[in-house]
Amino acid sequence: RGSQPWSGGAKPAAVQWTPELLKQLEWRRFEALCAAYFEALDLRAEVIGAAVGSGVNIRLYQQGVEQPWILVQCQPWNAYRIGIKPMRELLAAMASAKVGEGVLVTAGKFTQGARDLARQEPTISLIDGAELLAKIASLPPEKASGLLRFVTEGDFQTPTCPACDLKMIP
Repeated sequence: RGSQPWSGGAKPAAVQWTPELLKQLEWRRFEALCAAYFEALDLRAEVIGAAVGSGVNIRLYQQGVEQPWILVQCQPWNAYRIGIKPMRELLAAMASAKVGEGVLVTAGKFTQGARDLARQEPTISLIDGAELLAKIASLPPEKASGLLRFVTEGDFQTPTCPACDLKMIP
């Protein structure tokens, strides 16, 4: 038996993209998925992790360009909808870095207030869990299946310690 932490103790017959899978991804793996998705779109992704209050996890670059083109903030699943505070942090980071576009990605959903603010701030794009799954599904099949293999390799559910980068003990 493998050491995969599948619910129910048994490995499912086929792993596939589902909202539940997105919600099971620990925060570091969700961040890696977001970076890999943007790389599948031929952007260069630099995962920087989010320093406290920085509002940014990933810088996206057009190929051959040294200045970041888009800043990305990743919000892995939590029990609550994502509100306007992360958007304000992302807007501040964009202004500080002089980057004109930002993307806020979550495995969950956004509040109505966040969606309203995004309509007022055309420089910010919101991608919720359902939209992320749709975007992955629209990739060429080999890229979508490659992302699935990448994100479910090894222990993808146990949270990683942000300080030491080791898996946390349950």
